[in-house]
Amino acid sequence: MKNHLRTLLCAAGLLYAGEAAAQTAVPNAGFETWETRPLNNERPQGWLTADDILNQLLTPLTPNATRLVTKSTDTHAGSFAAQLTPKTITTLFIARPVPSILLLGDRFRVTIDELLTNPEAVADISRSRGVPYTARPAQLTFWYKFAGISTDQAQVALALSKGNLKNGGFIVGAASSTTTNLITPGTTTYKQFSVPITYTSTEAPDSLRLGFSVGGNQVFSSSAALTIDDVSFSFTTANASPAVAATLSVYPNPSSNGVFSLASLQKASVATAPLSVTDALGKVVLQQAAAPASAANGRQLDLRGKPAGVYLLRLDTPEGVVVRKLQLQ
Repeated sequence: MKNHLRTLLCAAGLLYAGEAAAQTAVPNAGFETWETRPLNNERPQGWLTADDILNQLLTPLTPNATRLVTKSTDTHAGSFAAQLTPKTITTLFIARPVPSILLLGDRFRVTIDELLTNPEAVADISRSRGVPYTARPAQLTFWYKFAGISTDQAQVALALSKGNLKNGGFIVGAASSTTTNLITPGTTTYKQFSVPITYTSTEAPDSLRLGFSVGGNQVFSSSAALTIDDVSFSFTTANASPAVAATLSVYPNPSSNGVFSLASLQKASVATAPLSVTDALGKVVLQQAAAPASAANGRQLDLRGKPAGVYLLRLDTPEGVVVRKLQLQ
């Protein structure tokens, strides 16, 4: 996830919280509404483009000549889609390969000195506060075309967070394209792309970051172009089937010392899923990211030092949510 976020955020600045109200849908998800920026640079309303950033930090680009994000009438649905085209642009007398980037939000914080002297600074996601968002979607979906050759690369990355990441805040859930779930180059007709959101906390987020990138590897073909349309979230809160839930063993339960073990030999993805434990008041007292498959035969859960009582264990497995009561004596 870290590398994908770096690709999306490096040289592109970082999102900054706007005034929009929190919602469950992706704002302007079909890219139907566009607004004119300086130098006749259009952008989807509510989204930040690589053109905005370059025009503000570097010598302004020639109007309409080297646009990295453009309005497209080649759509999956509706009137418009967003097309991302990486290009080589001459800035400060140097030809630079520039990825095309589209980020949800309309403000960022980065200086030209940081951009040119310390690219790592703009990869620091704690600088971003995202856009207001409080839902917990299960999956991100969008439709795309990706012109180009096999070496061209495109990515999507999403992060849901709570609080200021520089001051006690944390990532609630995240998703990204991976080496096994690729945005495939050479896709000439619209194809649906879906990626599950993995949660490491049971709390509701307050901010959403979402971005698309093409050409982030800094080597791209002249035909590389990613067209995106109809971005959406799906929400699945269903519990896992009784058969899946039954594969989980918790022992000892009750526990006299606060140490429990989880096992699921028949379905390793259950005992090793991201988990959280809440007390009787609903406060999260323990949370863990997904464990390696080797932990399916005895993953330890340590509640030592916690008051005696009943706690609720929640495992967010690929097959749905598994919940168990834990008794601490």
